[in-house]
Amino acid sequence: MSFHSFHTHGFVRAAGCTPRIHVGDPGRNAEETLALMREGEARHCDLMVFPELGLSAYAIDDLHLQDALLDAVEQSLATLVEASKALKPVFVVGAPTTPTGGCTNGTLTFVALTLRSAQEIARA
Repeated sequence: MSFHSFHTHGFVRAAGCTPRIHVGDPGRNAEETLALMREGEARHCDLMVFPELGLSAYAIDDLHLQDALLDAVEQSLATLVEASKALKPVFVVGAPTTPTGGCTNGTLTFVALTLRSAQEIARA
């Protein structure tokens, strides 16, 4: 690695990403996220961080308690995970999840999900 490369000195290029969000449309939000993921790779980013509810969006209503939305978020995550395999950066996206397979007393957990495992990152 060249001395002039910032990686040689232990630095990484990180990006805070703000995709265009569509309330209640995880598929479209995944498309917007994937477009930025590809742009980040083209700009040689190492780490890209997306909003905490970037796949579902925030809503006034209890959309996050609806199975249809949560199922669509899972499908969108699967799409992003698959697409991320061909890309170099590490991506952190946010999505609503339900603990133990279902909401208990209206409890919903929002998690940041890293789309690549530590082993995949080490091999890259």
